Amino acid sequence: MRCDRVQRLVPVQVPTASEPARRLLSATTRVPAQVASVRADSRSDTIMLRARDPQTNTLSLLSFPRDLQVPISCEPTTALRTDRINSA
Repeated sequence: MRCDRVQRLVPVQVPTASEPARRLLSATTRVPAQVASVRADSRSDTIMLRARDPQTNTLSLLSFPRDLQVPISCEPTTALRTDRINSA
């Protein structure tokens, strides 16, 4: 099943240097179908959440396994299926 809902991008307010900040980091690899036996689209290889708190002088990094099973949905309250996080 495919999700055809398009979400609009909204401007992100960048926190000041004295405020805590969180960023989702994602890295992808594009593999041509003739080179490998996978589809010719890209999927996330690495998904990490980085949190910085200058008040406590800490930096945290949380790595999500790419095979983590999560609900994939178009609408916030309707789960269409469960699949790997890098398939979302």
